[in-house]
Amino acid sequence: MRPLPEFLGTSATTFCIDARAFTPPAQHADNTAPEKIRNRLSLNLSYFASNYFGIFISVSVIIGLSHPVMLFWLSVISMGWWAHAKSLKGVGLEK
Repeated sequence: MRPLPEFLGTSATTFCIDARAFTPPAQHADNTAPEKIRNRLSLNLSYFASNYFGIFISVSVIIGLSHPVMLFWLSVISMGWWAHAKSLKGVGLEK
């Protein structure tokens, strides 16, 4: 730990705040920061994927039990989208 006068930026030679208190920290050029961030995110997502899935299922069950009418309309809309996609495939308009 730094001594309190150094932490506060005061010293025996100055009455108020010492100029050393305002020096910027040493900067290290790190060109691999995006790769480190990407690797860290992929590691976290792979490691915690089961937790995220469990939370998703829990929230879905709670919302489903709270709003059964919403689930009915969601299934009706999903079936409509599915039927529309099948009709486009049959006509040959799908990309």
